[in-house]
Amino acid sequence: MKTKVLIGVVTAQAKDYCFDIFCQSLKRLTYPADILFIDNSTNRNHVKMIRKRYPAIHMRNGKNLIEIMANCNEFLRRKAITESYTHLLSLESDIIIRNDSIEYMLAFKKPVLGLPYFIGHSFLSQIMQYDCETFGREKIVSPMNNAKSFFEFNGELKPALQIGLGCLLIRRDVLQRVKFHIDPRYPDMHADSSLHLQLQEKNIPVYLAQDYVVTHYNKSWRNIKYK
Repeated sequence: MKTKVLIGVVTAQAKDYCFDIFCQSLKRLTYPADILFIDNSTNRNHVKMIRKRYPAIHMRNGKNLIEIMANCNEFLRRKAITESYTHLLSLESDIIIRNDSIEYMLAFKKPVLGLPYFIGHSFLSQIMQYDCETFGREKIVSPMNNAKSFFEFNGELKPALQIGLGCLLIRRDVLQRVKFHIDPRYPDMHADSSLHLQLQEKNIPVYLAQDYVVTHYNKSWRNIKYK
């Protein structure tokens, strides 16, 4: 099967502050991937703006935002499978990837590969790589501390437990074995954690490329209500 990549962007109006620079980064990509935005805003104003530049649909199915976001990602997973894509690149709309990021990721030929980015601001920033042994218990799932992040960030391809959905390339055979959903064991778990838990349980390795950091235009989400 010829390599065919779908870039899936789950977004909302809350991220319109970096919409222009995100679209500019997509235009600079040198790999001919297809792009689809899934907008889960409370109204359709944002999706109308997106459609002026890229294909987009509005989807807000679910009883709370956790379920809505899971359903958006599940739509992308199914689209990738039914339309014969070999890879799904989950890309959040505040992540600015480089021109050759897709070629770089594909070259590793790994089942699941993520590019690292920082969360937080200035000296509080941390690499988005979670140290966790058990899922579903929020108190033991936290980003790596600064010292450990920089000590271990040595440029090598590294197995990881969980690296989010910000910039994650998932191969077709993996997409066929997992799904984005609310795990009944952990109803407060977000789609990214649910996915990584499935990967662990199915012994599907996840890798982090430590020599290629992408830009994260993040802001505080403390006012977002997920339930």
